[in-house]
Amino acid sequence: MRPGPAGRHGSPRGTAPDPGRARPAGGHRDDPGRRRVAGREGPRRRAHPGRDRHRGARRGRRAQRCRGLVGECGLPRRTAAGSGRATAGDARRARPRRAGGRSRRGAPRRRARAAARAVRGDRHRHRRRPGDRRRRLPGGARRGRRAGARRGPAGRHALRLRAARLPGGGGVGQGGRATVRGTVRRTHRHRLRRRHPGGPRRGTGPPGLAGRRGSPRGRPDHRSGALRRRRGGARRRAGRGRRRPAQPGPCGGRPAGHLPPLPRDRPRRTRRRRRLPGFRPARPRLPERELVTRISGRIVTPGTVVPGHLDLDGETITAIVPDDAVGDDVIVPGFVDLHCHGGGGHTFTTGDAGAARKAAAFHLGHGTTTILASLVSSPFELMRSATADYRPLVAEGVLAGIHFEGPYLSHARCGAQNPAFLRDPSLSEIAELIEVGDGAVRMMTVAPELPGACEAIGLLRSSGVLAAIGHTDATYDQTHAGVAAGATVATHLFNGMRPPHHREPGPVVGLLSSTTACELIADNIHLHPGMLAFAARTAGPERAVLITDAMDATGMPDGRYELGGQEVLVADRVARLAHNGSIAGSTLTMDVALRNAVAAGLPLVDAAAMAATTPARLLGLSETLGALVPGLRADLVVLSADLTLDRVMRAGAWI
Repeated sequence: MRPGPAGRHGSPRGTAPDPGRARPAGGHRDDPGRRRVAGREGPRRRAHPGRDRHRGARRGRRAQRCRGLVGECGLPRRTAAGSGRATAGDARRARPRRAGGRSRRGAPRRRARAAARAVRGDRHRHRRRPGDRRRRLPGGARRGRRAGARRGPAGRHALRLRAARLPGGGGVGQGGRATVRGTVRRTHRHRLRRRHPGGPRRGTGPPGLAGRRGSPRGRPDHRSGALRRRRGGARRRAGRGRRRPAQPGPCGGRPAGHLPPLPRDRPRRTRRRRRLPGFRPARPRLPERELVTRISGRIVTPGTVVPGHLDLDGETITAIVPDDAVGDDVIVPGFVDLHCHGGGGHTFTTGDAGAARKAAAFHLGHGTTTILASLVSSPFELMRSATADYRPLVAEGVLAGIHFEGPYLSHARCGAQNPAFLRDPSLSEIAELIEVGDGAVRMMTVAPELPGACEAIGLLRSSGVLAAIGHTDATYDQTHAGVAAGATVATHLFNGMRPPHHREPGPVVGLLSSTTACELIADNIHLHPGMLAFAARTAGPERAVLITDAMDATGMPDGRYELGGQEVLVADRVARLAHNGSIAGSTLTMDVALRNAVAAGLPLVDAAAMAATTPARLLGLSETLGALVPGLRADLVVLSADLTLDRVMRAGAWI
């Protein structure tokens, strides 16, 4: 053997160190404090009093076996000096020591763990993600095909590791490279398997770190493509994870070693899908027809108040369940307003459909679930266009219809109506409006003393439109004549009428003594609370109707507004015409009207009937809404104990 270049310690590479070199007695050649342990090579440890040297020697040999340098790995523990074969001590001395690094006491264990990680990485290299760095093995060796993997016969792989350059030779094994063999400390039982004691079960080559050569791609048994027999006789491919495409055989047909599947004696079971972590299956939803809403409180029904529960199915009331343990909330029917000109800054009087929709939404928020859009006296063209524009809103359900307050009214009792647009009743105009509205026109106010008024009232009645008497200076007899012609409603009783007198009762007494329904503005401005209670008790809850007569200033701050082409000043909730001070509508909402009626001394049951049941009956909607009765539409208002508005429901939906 020709001598190589000088090694780390000055000895030619491939020869043993000089035995005659002087060393400190009983210590290491570089560190006298490091004592040598007899009978072993490896990292020297500092002597500690009372420590067993032999036990330390056993630990060193165990660590060397784990590193693949002695024992089952096939490498000699020692060599004769000058034989050209490297020793384990040479391998340790060839490895540079980390300056200022960790203690060498745990180096054997760290190297053993590094070797185990290298084996795991090589056996599962298909799991390596792009960008992962290749790990280095002890001695600077790398794993992978670039580190010396070569393809053997039948497409099998044998792992080759780059060997550390050792002093005294070109390397460990043949050709300057080492094929490290032997067992590795098992860290993951399900990933690594010990080599069979009797040698490889399959294949011809010896087992290496990459597994037995009989396993495709050097994978262990539980990851190999071996076929296992199921309980039912069927066969499946062993192992988990995705399958790799089989390599074609030498003739281009089926892969080598392929076994045809055996016939199944029973159908394949449906594989149960795994549930994701934290996944919770959704609860089965019941059909809408089975969803029942329950509202609890003091339920105001026609004639009585029932403490209990109101059960709803969709938009329909299904049952009333009595229960004395409910709270103090008051549940009343949704309000029906027959006379309203606007609110929330939006008006019905201009014929604007967008403004009408917003005004209806404002009053809906205050409990009015059914509303008529009231127009004041105006030219016929405006009346006709407004009828055409509001008809889609009526069909949609936003409005219940249109109420024309004028222009067939008395000049003497016009109130806030614009006198420029007042005129005598015209049958042709009325007929055209009814035709254009196609059911949208629901009520019209007429003064019965005007020429042709009784004929107009008769036409309205025959067409299914409510005829109302208001803004009139009629006598008691003229009033009864209008009622006889077909009038059924008195527009805001007392307001816009000749005042009663003991010698001439006038329209007020005439209407109260008839069968007409009487509208009452319960804002404590148009009517005194005592007069409100008197009129309501006189007419009774079957004929008394609460209305708002609200204008667009309702819900708005004080200021200047417009009504029918006239300027209106609003101050402290009172709306008056700017030029003469006449009361021009109100700033009232139906929830406040109900509260004022109860404060005036009317029973809650009667006030609720005046605000919902009676007006719904006048409009012909008593079979659909207006009361809290099973089978009717769920239009309701929830009030607190002091009758303050809490929530509003229309057609089973909360607003």
